[in-house]
Amino acid sequence: MCDDRGIVGGNDQAYLLSRYAISESFGRYLPEFVTLPTEASLPLINGVGDLGRLPWNSILPAIMWRFLMFGIFSCITIGIANIFRREWIEIEKIPFPYTLVYHTCLVNVENIRRRDWPMRTTFLLGLLVGFILCLPIGATYMFPWFPDIYSWKTSTCGPGSQWFAPPGIPWHLGINKHPTFWAFMLIIPVHYLFSTLFYLLIFEIAIFVSYAAGYYTEMTQYDFCGRNWCAPSPYVSPPIQISVVSTGALIGIFISMIIYERRYIAETLRAAFGRSSSRSEFEGREPISYRSSWIMVIVSFILMMIFFIYTGLSPWLSFVVPFAGIVTWIVTGMVWGRIGFAYEPCYDLTPAMIRIMAWPTQLLPEINSVDYALVPLLSREHIGHYAAAGFGSAFYASVLSYKMADLARINSRDVFKLIIVSLFPALFVYLLCRIAILPGLYGARRIGYELRDFQG
Repeated sequence: MCDDRGIVGGNDQAYLLSRYAISESFGRYLPEFVTLPTEASLPLINGVGDLGRLPWNSILPAIMWRFLMFGIFSCITIGIANIFRREWIEIEKIPFPYTLVYHTCLVNVENIRRRDWPMRTTFLLGLLVGFILCLPIGATYMFPWFPDIYSWKTSTCGPGSQWFAPPGIPWHLGINKHPTFWAFMLIIPVHYLFSTLFYLLIFEIAIFVSYAAGYYTEMTQYDFCGRNWCAPSPYVSPPIQISVVSTGALIGIFISMIIYERRYIAETLRAAFGRSSSRSEFEGREPISYRSSWIMVIVSFILMMIFFIYTGLSPWLSFVVPFAGIVTWIVTGMVWGRIGFAYEPCYDLTPAMIRIMAWPTQLLPEINSVDYALVPLLSREHIGHYAAAGFGSAFYASVLSYKMADLARINSRDVFKLIIVSLFPALFVYLLCRIAILPGLYGARRIGYELRDFQG
């Protein structure tokens, strides 16, 4: 095991409720609509069983702060998805493998009653096999008596990696135990899979060479999860520091994409500002005009800056935070759209973008402003943890919806209307339930969090 003594928990529910567990010198720089006052957080941690007893005067500002932050940034990413829809989906034809799966299921379900449907038997057989293979995972949680076939409760690290730590060598790779993962890999282009495997083996060889040279010797003392998460490790420690390499590669992907797409971006700008003679033909299949999409991005970005300035960030950090979010999810989305899975950019790309632009020469700065207190929390959770943590969800939802519309031959304008109508009410209801209703009724500890989540 390794010991991680952070100042405050990284996930939203943790830093929302953990003011009682942090020092006053740190907490003074966190607004109360970001981290609730102690007297308001304890009822949510323990649960009171009656929503009328909750301190709504403190909780509602916290909900609205998150709703505005996610909502405004969602407008930015929806606008970006609108602008690049034609290039990514109609010209490049990025596969977005999840959408291919959803569309295949939809087509088969629609035709399942037709006995002459050629894929009927294959589809039903696949459903049965998938159910049988995945049942042991869910059943081990729902029924204590169910045999733990996949050793899910005893030898699992993270979201589903088989615990495998041979003694005496720095091996740190596990085996994915999700059956759906292996089925999903069958639709990923082979050259993507080969590249992934090739560079993974290069990384593993580099670890063994470094270990032989006297580095990472403590890895063999860690259990399996510790070999990936605990320093010193090849991810964050010299000589390999693969997180630094990954950061450079991902920033390079963003720069390369801008260079590669420069003509397309210029075309959309000409269409948006009236310099294209074929605007009607160019925009015929778009959700909204390029002018509207560009205005949506620009105005929303300005509103995002104003929002963060109101929160207490400096003007420069108020620019850096949304910009880092844009870079994070464009890059991650392009990787995810091609191979169907991605990593959590909160460990390298997102913090690196922020550090390069805001604190390029500072290693462990003193926390003496809202910038230093809040931005690392935003970076760790909402900007870069995973798409559903905030900043990436609307972007993923938009590009997947447009891909589905292309496959199903649905008008993209109708899809855009559906996104706008459904996204924002769903966001508010989710935040209301997640922050207030469920913790207020049952207590945050009882709905999936442990005490250590609130102690950091």
